[in-house]
Amino acid sequence: MLDKRRGYVKYLILAVLNIALIVWFISISGEEIKVKTTKNVLQNIDLEISFTVFLLQIILLILYSKRLTLIISCNQIKAATSCAVGIACNNVLPFRLGDGIRAAFTNIYLKIPISDVIFFMVVEKILDLSFVVSLFILVLFLSPIFVELNSLISFNLVFYAVCA
Repeated sequence: MLDKRRGYVKYLILAVLNIALIVWFISISGEEIKVKTTKNVLQNIDLEISFTVFLLQIILLILYSKRLTLIISCNQIKAATSCAVGIACNNVLPFRLGDGIRAAFTNIYLKIPISDVIFFMVVEKILDLSFVVSLFILVLFLSPIFVELNSLISFNLVFYAVCA
């Protein structure tokens, strides 16, 4: 009975992730799309952008799950499932509620105490913040080089990459 429920949870996670991706595709299109049927939505989606976003989501999921395996020391597939739940719920729910759902899911799925899961998530946020701050400092140190080369476009691209 428990295995059957896990199967339903996986299908629910995939459905939420797909809905989040469709909503995100519509939001990045920059056009006002009048959605009447699924056929209209699919006609307005650029396939090149769709595959690029899908590939970036997979790369992001692999990197997040690898980081989680280093922190928690668990199986890569289980870590990827936990990260997929968090990413999907963060794409759909407001105010980063996906992190709370991910904590609860990780508690149940990996059988780790909730206090440890919250501690691991705080450690992840500190690692994210330190990485962004270090990239920002790197960009600040490299900015005179870009200005001397009259390459403000390159500087802007690096700056936007750090800020994103």
